[in-house]
Amino acid sequence: MSKEIFLKGYTEKVNKNYSSLEYYFNDDLIFLSALNIAKYEIINCLMIEQYNASITLTNHMVERMLKLALIEKITNGLKISEKDIKELEKTLSEASNLYDAEVMSQSIKLVFEEGLISEEEKSYLDKVIRDNIRNGFSHAEMEKINKGKVDQIEMYSFKFTEVQKSLNEGSPIPKKQIKVSTKAPFLQSEIQKMKAEEIAFPYFKSIYTIAKNIDRRLDTKKEYYE
Repeated sequence: MSKEIFLKGYTEKVNKNYSSLEYYFNDDLIFLSALNIAKYEIINCLMIEQYNASITLTNHMVERMLKLALIEKITNGLKISEKDIKELEKTLSEASNLYDAEVMSQSIKLVFEEGLISEEEKSYLDKVIRDNIRNGFSHAEMEKINKGKVDQIEMYSFKFTEVQKSLNEGSPIPKKQIKVSTKAPFLQSEIQKMKAEEIAFPYFKSIYTIAKNIDRRLDTKKEYYE
């Protein structure tokens, strides 16, 4: 495929998707500013409709958001300055040791206990995101990704020689209807592709909303949020 075809395709996608993503390009997190890099990468994936990649990056953003929230809660008020640098380094090291290796379920619990997420956000992260989306896509658990799908779909089987004969004779093409299990890898991939296209943007939006809420709750001095 030529570079010109790629450029044409990307240009069409940017023109199509930019308006829905513009807010996220222009908005930034403050206390969770370390998430901004991941946010931009996710937006770029959404812009060119790389939905599976977007979901994978959003999974990373979720877990990083929870750990950063806990670290920021401890280090809040300490700055990179001559006065605070030693205390900041000590506190960062302690916080990293405490939270860096935590599993997601425990991170959710701790962030909730610190008052940084609501009961509703806790339930959403634990029951909807962690189990259905994060585990499904991160661990390639197709039954979770394709949850709710039918067990079989109807397809048509053709024989090439019969198709060619029918075309030559101008007669109807013979076809046989068969049922194929949706566990077939090629069908699982197609179902995953459709599922990713459906959920990628809403998933990112929901996580960014929670990140903004955490950012506001970390602003104890109300310097940036009123």
